[in-house]
Parts: sequence; structure tokens; C-alpha cells
Amino acid sequence: MNTPTRVEYGFGPLFAAIASGPIFLTALILGMGYASLPQAIPVEAKDLFAAPLMLFFATIVGTLLAIIPCMIGGGLMAHLGRVAPFTRLPPFWALAGIAPIAAGIAITGFEREATPAYFALLVTGASAALICRKYTRWGTLPDHAPLVPARARNGFHEAASDPRILR
Repeated sequence: MNTPTRVEYGFGPLFAAIASGPIFLTALILGMGYASLPQAIPVEAKDLFAAPLMLFFATIVGTLLAIIPCMIGGGLMAHLGRVAPFTRLPPFWALAGIAPIAAGIAITGFEREATPAYFALLVTGASAALICRKYTRWGTLPDHAPLVPARARNGFHEAASDPRILR
């Protein structure tokens, strides 16, 4: 009899959403610095002291903006991994994180002045998708197995020794 594939992606979308703000801010700063080359990039002491505060606010705002897309994208890619196992590879996940952003850029039109923002969005999308992928697990579930994982029923040690349980 055919054994269905079971998938769980736990806190991957949450971790990806929390990381999205700082990743976006860092990529934006790097993109703006690269766009201003060959000019010198001035950095003052007050900028270095403001960086932790900026990262804190970027984490809050980034989490609020990214939680829904990370949940939708993580769920869709996890399901796609059930249907087509070759899509479980990390490059497919990175492309899935980049694709909606690239489509949005193509639809709205490319503006040269916004290149650092495009770079930051693309890096953030790929990074969030790869973080979701890191916490996604697929496995087979026998027909007679209950829907509750063994580690929830009998503790972690039995689940660690049972090859049928997701890791």
C-alpha cells in the first residue's frame, strides 16, 4: 500500500520572519554602499551606536511584514516537496523566495535609483525561504501510525530510535 509523505515545518516561518528585518536592513546598507562606489563611505561613531537600535526596530517591523508571506510560502513549498520531492532542494526554495519579488519588480518597472532596495528585497526573500527550508522535514507515515508524533506521545527517546518518525 502507498505510504503518504508527511511534512512538518515547525517554527521555520516564524524564524524567517524574525530574521527578515535585520537581513533586509543589512542588505539595504550594503546595496547603498555598493551603489555609491567609488566614492568613500563615511561612517561616524554615532552611526555605530545607532545600529543596534535600528536592528531592533527592523526586527519588529520586518516580523510584522514578513510573517504572512513566510507562512504562505513555507506551506506551499512544503506541500510542493510532498508532491515533487526534487523541489526539496535548497536552490528551489531560494528561487521560490526570489520569484514573487522579481515578478513584482518586473510588473512595476525597473528603476535604477531603487537598485539597492531591489537587492535587499531579493536577498531577504531568498534568505527567508532558506530559513524556512532549514526547519522543514519530510517523512513517510505508515498507514497504521497515529497522527500524533511519537515524541509527543512517548517522549523524545523513543522518537529518536524510531526510523519512521520525522526528524
